[in-house]
Amino acid sequence: MNSFIEYLNSLNNASGSNENALAESQVLNEYYDKIVVDRKVANYIFNLLFHQNNNTALVLTGHAGDGKTSILIQVLKKIGYFNKGLKELQEVEEYNGQFLYIKDMSELNEKRQEAVFEEFIKAPNRGVSSLLISNTGPLINTAKRLLANTYKDENETIKDELIEAFEVDLLSEIDRVESSDVEITVKNEQFKFKVINLAKIDNSYFVTEIIRKLTQEELWKPCHSCGCCKKCPPYINYLTISNNQERIIGFVERLYFWFADNQQRLTIRQMLSHLSYSITSNLNCSQINRKIVKDNDGLFKYHFANLFFGHIGTKFEKSSFNIKAIRDLNEQMLEEKALIEEDYKLFVREDFSMFDGNTIKVLENTLKYNYDKLGIKNKESIYMRRAFRRFYMLLSKVDEDQFDNMIGQIFSEMFPIYYQLITESKIKCARVRSRVKDIVFNGLFKYLVGVHPLDTDELYLTLKKNNMDYQNVQLILGNIKKNEIKLEQEKISDNIEYTEKCNKVVMKFGNINFEVSYQTLDYLNNISKGKVYTKLNPSYTFDLTRLKSELIAFYGKKKEDDTTIRILVITNNSMKELQLDIDDEVVYEA
Repeated sequence: MNSFIEYLNSLNNASGSNENALAESQVLNEYYDKIVVDRKVANYIFNLLFHQNNNTALVLTGHAGDGKTSILIQVLKKIGYFNKGLKELQEVEEYNGQFLYIKDMSELNEKRQEAVFEEFIKAPNRGVSSLLISNTGPLINTAKRLLANTYKDENETIKDELIEAFEVDLLSEIDRVESSDVEITVKNEQFKFKVINLAKIDNSYFVTEIIRKLTQEELWKPCHSCGCCKKCPPYINYLTISNNQERIIGFVERLYFWFADNQQRLTIRQMLSHLSYSITSNLNCSQINRKIVKDNDGLFKYHFANLFFGHIGTKFEKSSFNIKAIRDLNEQMLEEKALIEEDYKLFVREDFSMFDGNTIKVLENTLKYNYDKLGIKNKESIYMRRAFRRFYMLLSKVDEDQFDNMIGQIFSEMFPIYYQLITESKIKCARVRSRVKDIVFNGLFKYLVGVHPLDTDELYLTLKKNNMDYQNVQLILGNIKKNEIKLEQEKISDNIEYTEKCNKVVMKFGNINFEVSYQTLDYLNNISKGKVYTKLNPSYTFDLTRLKSELIAFYGKKKEDDTTIRILVITNNSMKELQLDIDDEVVYEA
């Protein structure tokens, strides 16, 4: 028996036994210290609290599951809180006259929230640093209630204006990883605090740390001597991950980053829930010994590659839908996307040489036991193909170009290119930058003018009817030469957490800088290729609209005495610029 398997089962919410999903409930568990990931941001927070000239009041916010309590525990360890043994965290506690913490203000009633928030902001004035954990909503609402009490003698209009000004300022500060000092007046006293928002941190790098922690050999030693280990799915999944770790991490990191860029960011708790379920499927040692080892196809059914997508064999497991990552994966149906060359190898040639020996045995074994179900007209053949694609995505041992090609087919052509730009060095990405610059230029031209560039190196800023994509005569407000446009990878130097994303992609138009997101790049690539309809998240649409306004404001300036009118005339095969002058109310071609 291996109690670590039971512990893994308690980390996900596919079933009701997820008592260890929260850090505060885990702190006394023997396995917590073995799988917890020490975070750079916790060290940064520790220095803010204890290595500054003045004591600091710091709010730690973010989504539920972003690791706020784990960071508090890491800070407490560094100041010796657990030196005499493990103990449960309190709701509010001052330790050793130097540190006040509020474990989670969001869990308290309103009166208690106001009291602890006031205690929190006042602590630095008496030489005590303080850390308050709270979700964003309760933080804002508590501060507003305290301000309403502070300004109760003001008339309603002034009071509302003061509270609104504070809320706007706080929301602006929260909308980044680390705020500057936020000032607040409570009972006619001035206080200040800082905010760190974990929801703004790219946490896809956690995949590496989580997988390495979950597959430490010492945690699986009890399985070595078990007579069922060769037919035990969790143990075989542990071996599979260990033998294919780099490949699995590469795929999962990209998947989680892609989720985040599509407004489906996973918290650390959700990642841990997904990966722990993918190893065990919530099977325990008793079930495995009693039932699973007798199933000739058990290793395929409960294989990591299937469980990762929420499937037991070829069938979707309904309980796995409780896990957010699997729910989001199910919406995308990645395994239903045909992989041109890869499908030919797998299904026509039955070539499994891209897998390791153990995986080949699992696949060949399942074909053997399901041979009768795999006729051309049988739906099981379709489901089996999807399962084999799942294995290919996660476990195929292919080179970097083949891997990027697969990622491009699954997500989009632009995704591996964008991922390379934000994670690799400038030297390695020189050719990629040139290609992306062309894509952005062509896409922006289509977005702004409504047609493709037609061999011109001028990006025209024109006036046309908004409801018309194509308009053959347009007023030119300004233009930008292509060689004046730069695409650069700018190093992100202020990361307070480890991250795979070390660069941002920036287009430079003179003094105008425009950060290019993956969504925007994918959109511009699609419209430059002539796709009639392609969707873009409203926030990115706003970014493009803002860019257009800034470009027109900068490049559309004219001298007061310039009476020239520039017209862009578009035909099926050409594009021509006409210049018209006005003289004595007569318009003529210049």
